[in-house]
Amino acid sequence: MAPQLITLTGADERTDIDALVELVRTNPLVEIGLLYTATPEGRPRYPSRAWLREAAAALSGRCAIHVCGGGARRELLAGELGDLTRHAPRVQLNGILTLDVATEACRFADTLITQHHELNQQLLGVPARNHALLVDGSGGQGIAPAAWMAPDTEKPVGFAGGLGPQTLADQLSAISAVANDGAWVDMEGKLRVKDWFSVEFARECADIFASATTSPTPVTRPRRRP
Repeated sequence: MAPQLITLTGADERTDIDALVELVRTNPLVEIGLLYTATPEGRPRYPSRAWLREAAAALSGRCAIHVCGGGARRELLAGELGDLTRHAPRVQLNGILTLDVATEACRFADTLITQHHELNQQLLGVPARNHALLVDGSGGQGIAPAAWMAPDTEKPVGFAGGLGPQTLADQLSAISAVANDGAWVDMEGKLRVKDWFSVEFARECADIFASATTSPTPVTRPRRRP
């Protein structure tokens, strides 16, 4: 099954918010991923909370908040990120989590996404119906896997790792072979130029995705692994 959404992650304070709004307006399958940390410290991919608040409001309903770091996680669980999450149907909570923390976090999002890897295997047991999983075998290093695999679950599953303008078209068919209902793709590192977000790269990926998913080709579904 072809992924149904593309998340373009990592817009920063140099990014024109109006350009992001135009990108989602003209591409109905696009979601903008906004990275939040409690300690941005001037790092390019972590905008200030004030900028994020403005961007999230402008993108209302067409963005996801990616919660990064222990401080931001504590803020989410304390219900202190409503100024951001109220505009985002999906919230991604990054890092290694306990089952209890992930389950509690589901209270603060329409859809709560956690990262799926060996150290988060227990999160397959999150009982909340609004829980989803993001598979990134590279651990955020932007490296495509030798083969895409998905956990054996009915939860929506997204895929990340090494995706960008030069790789997305080739990888989409392989991802479609293991994707389930509600699947999406997410990319960040390859949308950056000198560590700053590129709207041009994001737009190129949106166009590739739209072209591929509106003209799907039949695929053979391999067996999933546990």
